[in-house]
Amino acid sequence: MFAGYNFQSGNWVYGGELAYTKADLSLETYVGGTAEFTDFFDIKARLGYSFDRFMPYGTIGYMNGNLDNTGVFGFSDIEGQVYGVGVEYKISDRVFAGLEYLRRDIDGKGGTGPLPINLESDIDTLSLHVGMRF
Repeated sequence: MFAGYNFQSGNWVYGGELAYTKADLSLETYVGGTAEFTDFFDIKARLGYSFDRFMPYGTIGYMNGNLDNTGVFGFSDIEGQVYGVGVEYKISDRVFAGLEYLRRDIDGKGGTGPLPINLESDIDTLSLHVGMRF
């Protein structure tokens, strides 16, 4: 799910976007356990260049996510940078479709014992989206 607002100046298009992604990703920890990512929230800035119906763009921003089934480590919240590239195609005056590749550089801190545990990882996602302009 996503929502955003764009401005256009000539062929340049810029704006912001909020996105929610439901996830089912597992990451093995260095001690043999797993951390399961359940969802991500992104806030991103975008800059693109419109070629009639086709618009490639770059994006950068902040992400926050949730972990589940983390056992004794107690991780629950992760955050980090998100950046990537995408392309949108204008199907009609109001409807568009797009493909977006994102990299999330995440960092999480947790641990129920006396020593904190750091979780650092990169997660790559590829998403297909369809939207409507108002």
